Amino acid sequence: MMEKQGTIAREITFSGVGVHTGKKTAVHLIPLREEKGIIFERGDYGIEIKIDPRKAFANHATVVVYNGTRISTVEHLLAALRFSGIDNCRVVIEGDEVPILDGSAYSFVHGIKSVGIERLPWERKYLYLIKPFSIRDKDCFVEGYPYDGLKVHYEIEYNHPAIGFQSLSLEINLSIFEKEIAPARTFGFISDLDYLRKNGIAMGASLSNTIALDKDGIVNGPLRFKDEFVRHKILDFLGDISL
Repeated sequence: MMEKQGTIAREITFSGVGVHTGKKTAVHLIPLREEKGIIFERGDYGIEIKIDPRKAFANHATVVVYNGTRISTVEHLLAALRFSGIDNCRVVIEGDEVPILDGSAYSFVHGIKSVGIERLPWERKYLYLIKPFSIRDKDCFVEGYPYDGLKVHYEIEYNHPAIGFQSLSLEINLSIFEKEIAPARTFGFISDLDYLRKNGIAMGASLSNTIALDKDGIVNGPLRFKDEFVRHKILDFLGDISL
């Protein structure tokens, strides 16, 4: 039997700061009992943001734009919604950035679980690759292959003693996402902070929402996983493909 679409059973709000704006912000997840997907709204403007993946861009976070109105840092929330079984939801943002919370998707996932999921009459819809693809940019690349399910293999390499080379392969489902990916936090280098803030980025970054690295190692350990860095990159990737 085909799985049915879902929405959250009741409204829930997450409050915090924007990791890049440094401003207080909140996001309200509101049940949507129509087959309309994930709908973003700017609550301060009363404007609905129509998500077009072709117009989204990355500037140290994933940003969606519609008619000049933008919402940034949507990737952790989108991943949490998609991999918690939420297909339809009204997402109202008070401001222009989703709160970073602890730098992971953990609070979003457990908040959604706490209010429950309501199944809807329509069958879930899936996208399938019908042929391989490859996208390359200098030393970075992503490749996709037809597969019955969703399996991610991710590799990163940083010239830093706490990271080095890390790789991870996971078959992604709701349980694996909650336990193995959602808790992984974002990270940043203290040596980059002055430059970023001079350019209006990372204004809300702190030791409570970012794994901070100096030249010798991790400033605010311990890690949640020994390979938390590559796990967080998978979280970001899953949020981006959820667009």
